[in-house]
Amino acid sequence: MKKTVLLLMGLLIIAIVKLQAQPNAWINEFHYDDASTDIDEFVEIVIENPGSYTLSDIQLDLYNGSNGTVYGTKTLDAFLEGSSSGNFTIYTYSFPVNGIQNGAPDGMALSYQGVLITGQFLSYEGSFTGVGGPADGVTSTDIGVLENGEPEGNSLQLSGSGTQYSNFSWQSPATQTLGNLNNSQSFGGIVYAQIVKAWSISSTAVDVQYNLAVTSVDPSDYYMTGTDYIEFSTATIDADPTIVHLSGADPIIAGDAVLDNLFDVANDNTNIEFYGGILPIAHTNESSSNPYDLILTGYTATFQGIVSANDGFNNVWVSDGAGGYNGILVYDSDFDALVSVGEEILFNAVRSPYNNLSEIINASLISIISGGNSPYGPTNIDGSDISSTIAANTDPAEPYEGQLVSISNFVVDSLSVVSPNYACSWSDAKATYTFYVGNNVASVPLTVGATYLSITGVIDWYWSGPYYRINPRSLDDVVPLSVNPATKLAVISVNSGVDPYENNDFDVVVQIQDAFGDPAFVTGDLSFSFTTNGGDLGVVDFTTGSTVSGTILNGTSEVTVTEVSMAPAGTNVTITATDDDPFGLLSGTSLPFNVLDFTLPQIIITEVMQNPDSVSDSSGEWFEVYNNSSSAVNMAGWIMKDLGSNSHTIAGPLTVPAFGFAVLGNNADPGTNGGYACDYAFPSSFALGNSDDEIILYLPDGVTEIDRIEWDGGPVWPDPHGASMVYTGLADEENNDGTLWSTAVLVESTYTNPDWEKGSPGTNGADQVLTEGFSLDIKVLLEGAYDIASHSMTSDLFLPYEQPYGPALPYYGNSLPLWQYEGTETSPSIAGAVTTDWILVELRDESYSDAGTGIQIPALLEVNGQVCSYNGSRRLSIKSDFFTGMYIVIWHRNHLGIMSATGLNPVEGTLVSYDFTTGLDKVYDATTDDYKELETGVWGMAAGDVNADGAIDDLDVVDGWATDAGNAGYLGGDLNMDDQSNNQDKNDYWFPNNGASYHIPF
Repeated sequence: MKKTVLLLMGLLIIAIVKLQAQPNAWINEFHYDDASTDIDEFVEIVIENPGSYTLSDIQLDLYNGSNGTVYGTKTLDAFLEGSSSGNFTIYTYSFPVNGIQNGAPDGMALSYQGVLITGQFLSYEGSFTGVGGPADGVTSTDIGVLENGEPEGNSLQLSGSGTQYSNFSWQSPATQTLGNLNNSQSFGGIVYAQIVKAWSISSTAVDVQYNLAVTSVDPSDYYMTGTDYIEFSTATIDADPTIVHLSGADPIIAGDAVLDNLFDVANDNTNIEFYGGILPIAHTNESSSNPYDLILTGYTATFQGIVSANDGFNNVWVSDGAGGYNGILVYDSDFDALVSVGEEILFNAVRSPYNNLSEIINASLISIISGGNSPYGPTNIDGSDISSTIAANTDPAEPYEGQLVSISNFVVDSLSVVSPNYACSWSDAKATYTFYVGNNVASVPLTVGATYLSITGVIDWYWSGPYYRINPRSLDDVVPLSVNPATKLAVISVNSGVDPYENNDFDVVVQIQDAFGDPAFVTGDLSFSFTTNGGDLGVVDFTTGSTVSGTILNGTSEVTVTEVSMAPAGTNVTITATDDDPFGLLSGTSLPFNVLDFTLPQIIITEVMQNPDSVSDSSGEWFEVYNNSSSAVNMAGWIMKDLGSNSHTIAGPLTVPAFGFAVLGNNADPGTNGGYACDYAFPSSFALGNSDDEIILYLPDGVTEIDRIEWDGGPVWPDPHGASMVYTGLADEENNDGTLWSTAVLVESTYTNPDWEKGSPGTNGADQVLTEGFSLDIKVLLEGAYDIASHSMTSDLFLPYEQPYGPALPYYGNSLPLWQYEGTETSPSIAGAVTTDWILVELRDESYSDAGTGIQIPALLEVNGQVCSYNGSRRLSIKSDFFTGMYIVIWHRNHLGIMSATGLNPVEGTLVSYDFTTGLDKVYDATTDDYKELETGVWGMAAGDVNADGAIDDLDVVDGWATDAGNAGYLGGDLNMDDQSNNQDKNDYWFPNNGASYHIPF
């Protein structure tokens, strides 16, 4: 009996050991995705009082999000012990190359003795349910941030203060802290308020979520940086005390692709990066022809649109306009239950493409604005637009991904055995194309071998195909051809339901129908003709040369008649289609529509020579116009004016070609006008004032204004002599903005005499991006020149007019400065009061980001950090193409060079902006040693690299500063840029920065 009691006691002791409480442990930091090969991936775990546990009982399991299963396991005894803080110890494990999967989604679980530690089944780039292992049947918690090809040395990590996992919040990628406390992390009893998420709810209001309840707020404690510096007039606490409402944004928040940063000064400047404002959905589409900039993955953005499809499971499709680029798939297992087709919604989400399918994830519904709306579209496309041969992320299919479209007249060829995808044939006059019908919204049955009049659905990329597909939402989206006999013609569409303009071509769709109004077809071609009722006053008719007939081909049910045109303007006009066979089908008449006044031509003034040098003003003045449309414009009869007495009516034909130029001057003879080709000569009495004047263009009615510019001769506009004023903005921007004009610096090819005036009459000049290239807007600060009191840099009155980056060698003992550049550019626009210095901008194609050079551009740096072209433009005009990405490198003669943290994707004809000043994360591989925080939230290039060898060391003093010490002028040893080289430069900048080095790959 005694042995039995002892045995039972022993078993009880073992049971007690087995029932030991779970450790206070959590996943604290990890890294899984580099910019290139995934190396140095790791997971970091924190455990309180680790000596109380057997480390092999604590286990990390890596989970595959595609099937929910475990693909890797490590116990804590295999981890490397790191630093300790109080009772907490940090452990890390570094995985081999590509050891941690890249997600969409994937995850990891932390367990003790086979039991999941509460809250420790975490995932990234989405959530999923675990299959097997300690997280079997458990749905993961998405941490809400992700990596997307991060620079080496970054990680995802928790920040905050506390003693358990729930006290901390996950942050966007930052410099890794392997084996040590994370950035802004401490283990202790006090938990500090941290912003964990922010999102716009309008263009003037933002919601901010904290990791704990907030008890008081003041709007003056908040500000935003990004496109603008923004403050708020009101701050209130929500019923959920972890959320603060900020409103009254000043200025209003731009919904663009510039990443914004919200700061809370009252709580240790806790901040969060997100995209402020309401963003057009087109910012999520990566088509190369998309005029919108692409937003980064992993950052919250707010969108507004109408739900066009909802599969009731994972997928919701939302659009904010018809046509290409304006639709997106929202992938979220909860979101579909919150919204319905036709509801206009406001929501926030994170862009996260999956296997070449454009998606946004982690969606949160802000509000349902209205219901019962018609979704945008469908946009009519051809079957060839999503042909199965089109590669992922390419046109013409990619702009329609996520969008509601319709395809007409196709045949179903087969049903895939592997998945319910139908292969369909669509033909035009050139060829027959195959496109696919999928089931990503609903499984809609089609009949193999049948001909269909149309199918409507949303477009996706089916990576298992791989090909684009159209996905119908229900049987109502599929319209078969009628089996009943044809009885009548019907005009089913005039200009897609939009009232056309007079004298402008539009389309008319004519359909064959049966007695029930369903589409039908006839055997043999059917020809018809148009007539019209003329409208309320009976005067609107087809214009001369307009198309007034058409043919519906055998085997089809309808045709689109193009180049129909009517005039003059009128109301309640109809078009009737009549079978040319008097014994054929009944005629059909359209719904009434209006013919509107002619739309305004898109002509803008883009260059002006008001003060020539080689010839007199009365012989050499001219201005250039640009046609920003796909149709030629005849300016005959137009009126030129200024605000004084000058006026002239253009007497003869003056055709400005589509997306082309024309030059109007006071002298058509290249031998005496300065050497350019003049498309139209106006009288020399129409003089262009040198200092200030105006050019205003009116239609022949003398009332309708098309364009105007009003130059002031400085300080806003250029004031050139012997050179033209050049518009350097984009074609769709306001060209009556003097800050978007500059002085021409080259004699371009359209001048026949290279010794004459500078300018580019009749062509897209070197300073312009109207027909090719893009504009680049950069902001950067220099530590040595920065003044905290004025929040700006000092100006330099000793600046040379010629760029200084091609000096005589050796340069302070260095035979090859890193920034060596051999150009001889000279600036006509240096202004001592606003210009800090010359810099050298280098653009590298992504494939050359670690070696070699793309193009180099000398530029001027203004005191506010704005990078300006040496010709005076506040933007750089770039004519080179960067197809896979573009890195921006900034060189300065005595500061460490920097490179943008990520590659940009410039789109032709758009503005690309990059602000280096907003944070350490804007610079590639930067540390606080080599990229400096000048004041809270303001960053700049580190001073001290006098000899331009990429390192701040003793050579910069011995060969650099000492050479210039005691002298005045434009000197490399003048680190604070006050035009004096003295001990202040050495003590205030070289000494504290000694040991820092640049991180630009070569």
